[in-house]
Amino acid sequence: MELWWTGKTNSKYLNDGILEYQKRICQLHKFEIREFKESKGIQMPKLITKYEEEAISLVLDKSKFKVVLLDEVGISMRSIEFSKWLEAKFLNSTHKFCFIIGGPYGFSDEFKLKADSLLSLSKMTLSHQLIRLVFLEQLYRALSIKNNLPYHHE
Repeated sequence: MELWWTGKTNSKYLNDGILEYQKRICQLHKFEIREFKESKGIQMPKLITKYEEEAISLVLDKSKFKVVLLDEVGISMRSIEFSKWLEAKFLNSTHKFCFIIGGPYGFSDEFKLKADSLLSLSKMTLSHQLIRLVFLEQLYRALSIKNNLPYHHE
């Protein structure tokens, strides 16, 4: 399982949280984070998105990965549903999962059509840097539910 995003995480508190949840996830499942270089000097949002999507597309091998884009128009689930969804997808797939967080302008419609799934963590717009930590916490929560760990309470 992998999580990809564009650009560095600027805030220390976000980096600290990301490292903490990455460590926790790695104790439960093989997991990698891949950071792509952000566009520099491009001012137009559509060109920024195109640059980011092209960089990702160059290394995205659809024969190896099931691609899940994190996007506000994606499906929305409670944590337990997300855990069951992940488990069902893993059990029925020989592919690795690649979750991708868009940059500040999200994804183009064309890029969304290439994804296997769109997943929303909130109907609200969240910072593309903050969503990294939020998603990692939810991924750890889903894996802890799957493994019957005492992290999630319901």
